[in-house]
Amino acid sequence: MKDRGKAEYFHGREKELSAFKELVEKAEKEKSGTIFLVQGAPGVGKSAFLEHCKGMINPKKWDVAEGDPDIFWNVKQMRRALRLGGQIRIFKAFAQLGIEKLIKFGAEFRWADKTIIGSVNARKKKGLLLVVDEVQDLGRKAAPPDKVSETMVRNVLNTMHNWKINKPFILLVGGLGMSKSVFKEYGISRFNDNCAFNLEKLDEKSERNILWDWIVKKEGVNKNNRKIGHWINEITNHTLGWPQHVTSYANVLSRYLKEHKGDLSEKGLKHVLTLGKAKRTNYYHGRIEELEGEERELIAQLLKEQKSRFSKNDIVFFFQNKLDSNESKNLFDRALGKGVFHQNQDGFFNVPVPSMKNWLLSEYGSVGNGNLHGGSR
Repeated sequence: MKDRGKAEYFHGREKELSAFKELVEKAEKEKSGTIFLVQGAPGVGKSAFLEHCKGMINPKKWDVAEGDPDIFWNVKQMRRALRLGGQIRIFKAFAQLGIEKLIKFGAEFRWADKTIIGSVNARKKKGLLLVVDEVQDLGRKAAPPDKVSETMVRNVLNTMHNWKINKPFILLVGGLGMSKSVFKEYGISRFNDNCAFNLEKLDEKSERNILWDWIVKKEGVNKNNRKIGHWINEITNHTLGWPQHVTSYANVLSRYLKEHKGDLSEKGLKHVLTLGKAKRTNYYHGRIEELEGEERELIAQLLKEQKSRFSKNDIVFFFQNKLDSNESKNLFDRALGKGVFHQNQDGFFNVPVPSMKNWLLSEYGSVGNGNLHGGSR
């Protein structure tokens, strides 16, 4: 099962969607635009939100393009994302004559614009919604390779942020909790009103509506079936509003209902909950698969401190019980990049999914005794 992409059934996020709709309308009216950012922990539904926004766009008025974070400094990648053609444009309708005859007759040659913004402005007829997910990688895996490229990213983002594109334009970006900090590194310290949001877990109503749709709309269970409320109650005790978990359990439930013609006994419900928990655990394994065993144990020991949040210095200093300074900083960065840690709006860090924290403690918390007052070896 994918943990990203379009949600089969989408509910909630009304405030964020309303803000995006208002920005689209303003961009169309004023021939302007800016950056719209959603950030949050892994599995909170950022990619599903971006996909839903794409579906709100009128294709008669807007082009929609998608790219990776390197499009902000790699012109070739930007042109590919925008589906622009070759690098040479030939005018005066001599193309059928061949290059030599073109030169003889003095045909006009012009190189296509090789700048990032020039490429964005290449198509004048429609507005442009440019979608970039995992934008935090601009500070890591997709970071500009040199100072010239860094300056390019700074200038490109400044132009996109400050309404300097020559048509309706929105840069719609999603990323982990440190994404705002990455933008700050490139000079975007403040976003326009209602253009930056931290996605949190779903509210109870939205969570229940999603499960209802999986049961009634997808599997055709009679909506008057009195058992549906019970099934949903039991599942939400395990998903707790976390979209990735909701999807995991809903997939298992859907498959079971399909195999049993819409019926779910108590034994069957326990089976669904067991399989859903296994999918949830597999998801946690995926988040830490790049971390060594000792590193996982070290993170679990940190979590045994029972604090609800930590500063970066808290975490790095704690890691120095076992690792040197550079190794400690590296572990923090990797754990942050994988979403094991999440930066909250207050600048502090935590493990964003309570059930993941409990799982880490259960699996890796029985070794050693650390505290926040350690020192480097």
